[in-house]
Amino acid sequence: MLVLVLSMGACDTFLDKLPDKRAEINSTQKAQELLVSAYPTVDPMMIYEHRSDNAVDNGKKYGNADRMIEENYFWKDISETDWDAPEELWNSCYRAIATANQVMVSLEEIEKDEKTPGIVAEALMCRAYAHFLLVNTFCKPYSAVTSQKDLGIPYVTEVETEIGTTYDRGTVAQVYECLEKDIEQAYPYITDNYYSVPLYHFNKRAAAAFASRFYLYYGKYEQAIKYANLVIPEDPSASLRDIEYYNGLSQSSEWRDQFISKDEPANLMLVALRSLWGRNYSRPRYGNSDTKTSLETYRSEGPWGNLKYFDLLFGAAGYPVKFQPKYNEIFEITNVTARTGQPHVVQMAFTTDETLMCRAEAEVMLKRYEEAARDLSCWYVKKGGHAADVNTIVDFYNRKAIAEKEAQEKGELDPWYILVKPFHADFAVEEGVQERMLQGVLHARRIETMYSGLRWLDIRRYGIEVCHNVDEEEPVYLRQDDLRRVIQIPQAVISAGLPANPR
Repeated sequence: MLVLVLSMGACDTFLDKLPDKRAEINSTQKAQELLVSAYPTVDPMMIYEHRSDNAVDNGKKYGNADRMIEENYFWKDISETDWDAPEELWNSCYRAIATANQVMVSLEEIEKDEKTPGIVAEALMCRAYAHFLLVNTFCKPYSAVTSQKDLGIPYVTEVETEIGTTYDRGTVAQVYECLEKDIEQAYPYITDNYYSVPLYHFNKRAAAAFASRFYLYYGKYEQAIKYANLVIPEDPSASLRDIEYYNGLSQSSEWRDQFISKDEPANLMLVALRSLWGRNYSRPRYGNSDTKTSLETYRSEGPWGNLKYFDLLFGAAGYPVKFQPKYNEIFEITNVTARTGQPHVVQMAFTTDETLMCRAEAEVMLKRYEEAARDLSCWYVKKGGHAADVNTIVDFYNRKAIAEKEAQEKGELDPWYILVKPFHADFAVEEGVQERMLQGVLHARRIETMYSGLRWLDIRRYGIEVCHNVDEEEPVYLRQDDLRRVIQIPQAVISAGLPANPR
């Protein structure tokens, strides 16, 4: 299936030599260099972000949005096939998977050396990461109740050597079993030793952060905590992003460069993307807004009081959309004369801050509330707020839920500005302390990961319903059982015979 996998092997055995100038992978050094292509160059954040409750319709007076953004906002199947679209994500991930598989096959045929185990481990981790992006985009979230039947995505573990190879989707449960196998096999051999800048690869801490997020989504909370502990030092403070420092910078380009700097202690792995997200995430028609910022995200009140450092970081933001410049575009000029080139952004694929949230969520699910409150408080203080104990966190979200309900009944609060939304998860969440502590984790992570799209995955995992306003029209709703919560696989893949997601 040509749209599934880019074949890396020769199809004709009668050829005695390569018909072109491709390099043969005949050394561990060449295998290591090839792994640069085992990281997807497309990220789903442009697919995810406007589907979440981070976006509102700011009005027709701001014109029309990019078609893909509008389709995402209304949870439509995406018609675009270029740049950040689902088809590009699908192809990019399977190209990365094909590269990882080719590296492992090639290493079996050449002489081993001290680098071999680490290269194989990185290839396995890259293969798992690309499949993880795919399964969380094109399938239902993992559920102990339904995943044995839910449609998965093809988990490709071999190099395609024949034209017309067919695949089946399997189930989400099978995909997660394969992910776990690859991650567990790889992690002991991941090393920081053979790259000059480990941050651009699956280094030891980045691999542990990935494992922590994976196990959190898998519902294996002890494992999520185990791997998070390998990332987060005993005192997390020095490893969290210091937003106060950013406010000392004067230009948006400086802010962006610090967000994606290899010297930023919070960054664990950076991935360069070919993407239009840098010019689209701040478009005014559909996106963040002053009101959204004040009630639900950066400027919202929380158990922390006010996150004063976040509030200052909007010097480059336009009206009405308020945004941090962390995904501002980096334009690569490829033709100096014509001044044409390629737009890029850099994704902070894993950070200490987000891994801290993974650990806090796992702790809440295991009812270790004091530990979760301590982790959340580390983040609160680092962002300019104050620490909070369990009672303070629970009381805040109790009061917030009551106040929001009363305001909505009086017609003083629109439904698309509700912060404390009910959960409809497939897994058990107890009312009271556990539910309110989870509200606290998701609130903090929502702020921390704005514009990265991860809020959409929380919405899916917890069955949170989303209301989007529509200028001069009735609002639209995404209910807990809406099939549009699962993004449709590319039409080219459906045409090739892979079953479509139900609609």
